[in-house]
Amino acid sequence: MISKLLRLLLPTAFIVVGLPGCNGGGNDQVAGGGIGGTGAPVGISFGEVTQQGSIFVNGIEFNTANAKVDKDGVALTNLDSIQVGMTVEVHGSIDSSTKGTAQEVLIDEAVRGQVESVDPSSNSFTVLGQTVLVDQSTNYDQSSLPNGFLDIQNLVSTDIVEVHGLVKNYGTIDATFIQKFTPSQQTTLVTKYSVRGFVENHMPNGMGGGTFQIGPSLTVSYDNMTDLVAGLPSNWNNLYLDIKGDSCNGTPPVCGTLHAVVVDFEGFPTDQTIPNAEMEGFIRETHDTTPALPLGQFTVAGQRVAITGSTAFVNGMATAMVVGVKVEVEGSLAGGILTATRITFKDDAFESDATFTGSALRLAGLSAITVTADSQTKFTGFASGAVPSLSDANGQHVRVRGREDVGNNIIATEIELRDPKDIGKVFISGQPKSVVSPTFTILGVLVDTTMSVADSGFVDVNDAPIGKAAFFNVLSVGDHLVKAKGTLNSSNVVIWEEVELED
Repeated sequence: MISKLLRLLLPTAFIVVGLPGCNGGGNDQVAGGGIGGTGAPVGISFGEVTQQGSIFVNGIEFNTANAKVDKDGVALTNLDSIQVGMTVEVHGSIDSSTKGTAQEVLIDEAVRGQVESVDPSSNSFTVLGQTVLVDQSTNYDQSSLPNGFLDIQNLVSTDIVEVHGLVKNYGTIDATFIQKFTPSQQTTLVTKYSVRGFVENHMPNGMGGGTFQIGPSLTVSYDNMTDLVAGLPSNWNNLYLDIKGDSCNGTPPVCGTLHAVVVDFEGFPTDQTIPNAEMEGFIRETHDTTPALPLGQFTVAGQRVAITGSTAFVNGMATAMVVGVKVEVEGSLAGGILTATRITFKDDAFESDATFTGSALRLAGLSAITVTADSQTKFTGFASGAVPSLSDANGQHVRVRGREDVGNNIIATEIELRDPKDIGKVFISGQPKSVVSPTFTILGVLVDTTMSVADSGFVDVNDAPIGKAAFFNVLSVGDHLVKAKGTLNSSNVVIWEEVELED
């Protein structure tokens, strides 16, 4: 979240931010004040911390030697407070595609409050009415737990937690980091409760107050004592907001109604022209789901994004821009619209020939992975008529995107039917789980480059060949995405032909 003070102080020359919002679904609301002022070029990067030492955010290593750290408006003196998986906003300079210098790091959680329910069978729990999804990439803070290991299996109702991650849609958060507090620790926080999300059912009462919903079961109330950001319209529906609260009126552990002490915009301003902007998040609306959006536009966390004929796509095509898919968008912002020069699909992605096993898909050459579907899975390219399911992919060549579940299982966000002429082609893209030159693994799939990948087949983030030694010198666990491409032999074994680093 860009605080109201920072909105007034930050220059506009170079801005790289993630998870913007405030103007989705045709809402042309201008964020309060925007980012204004003049001065030297500044870089801002919002995203998940993927490594410590300095910190790595969105593929950039930021030197934090002289950085200030801020959480909820309070300066922290210990950089160790920034843990892998936290979502942060880094203010400073971006010196190259991989290096930067941090002047200030703002820690930005998605939700904080009491756990209301836990469902380990679906790898989810609820906090302040928000459904929190966890998977094998979710990080847990162990530093404040003298007795026991924290994960979803030992979370219980009434635990007090802070969750970092990306807001997927109304009331759903894809968790990247979870921290647990004792009741006494909660009393030391600036605000006991915090939540980011999209507004529904805004009901002003005409006396400086009112109510609205964040997710299906959390009501937020505000009054004359609430600090409201300047520039809020009369109708808040569909705005992407950051709310801090001090009390709940429900029956514990359910919050019921949260009283807001601060209501602020989350994300990009819409009244500024920003030549360099970058964001990461989940596609929330497309023209198909929201006809008010023009053709060629979609929204990510409320931010309208426009595709042009020169937009480059990495790990996917324009047809894959469906609700629920995770992307990173780079481009320029003007008039509240982010015009994309490059869109990178960020979900783990796989392409191969599929076999339906009765409850899941298996992909030829990628037998370590199983693919399952849920109510949010989108099927693309299948015949119209009956609603497609996993069984319709049996014997077909498909591309799958999804999020990692337990046991190398992928819960698919999209299953796309590919051209039959591609049968026998394979690719896999994701975060490497282990790297031991000349091999690495993605979701249990071993990519061995020993014999089959020529030196020219090792490619960097700029699509330039860099050779095996330089490739493995750069590749590390939890840093770059990596893609491997190959073909199946007669024994359904993949012969890898090219491996490339992704942002």
